[in-house]
Amino acid sequence: MPQSPVIPRLPVVRRQALIALAMVALAGLALPLALGAPSFAQAQDQMPLVDVMQAGPATLLGYSMGGRLLQHALLALPPLPADWRVVLVSASPGIAAAAAAAARRAGDAAAARLLRDRGVAPVLRYWHSQTMFRPLLALPPARLGPILARRAGADAEGLALSLEHVGPGSLPPTARLAPTLRCRLDIVAGELDGRYVGHARAMAEAAPGARLHLVAGAGHAIHLERPDA
Repeated sequence: MPQSPVIPRLPVVRRQALIALAMVALAGLALPLALGAPSFAQAQDQMPLVDVMQAGPATLLGYSMGGRLLQHALLALPPLPADWRVVLVSASPGIAAAAAAAARRAGDAAAARLLRDRGVAPVLRYWHSQTMFRPLLALPPARLGPILARRAGADAEGLALSLEHVGPGSLPPTARLAPTLRCRLDIVAGELDGRYVGHARAMAEAAPGARLHLVAGAGHAIHLERPDA
């Protein structure tokens, strides 16, 4: 989670690395796909997780799109040992229904065209109109202003590539992952983010020993809204 105050607060086990996979950090994963990498799996070679697997126990943390891409990475890697930890924050297992996935691809393609034609501003206006971001937009101006400024400065082409190549409608669902994990799994959602509370409950129910955390007063952007949680 780049520029987030939450990472220093995480209770990472001594001698463990912390690998944080966030939407901003992984948006560039779409670039090798756009430039000719034949599949998401082969583009994963650019993810730091592959090298970290050789280094020993780590806490692997993914937020939002980063959480979904972390799940794809874990499906492609050997099973994690029991002394590792996975933290999924505001993450989903993707879209299982073919019709719903196709509809999401169409919506993401339209947003990508808008990004290229008119830039970031109109897409951000739509994005922030979603209920899950109401708690974020209710932050005091001194906290909210820098967040909105960073988002307004995002690269339109990078966001468009991400929507086209690694959106939830473009990649297969990952629901089969959770039941196979034998390491510690923490699944976190904001209690005001109804859709992702549903995703979190379903993943927790499917995973043996998973810990479900619903953060009071938080929506989708938990690390920005409730870094103290």
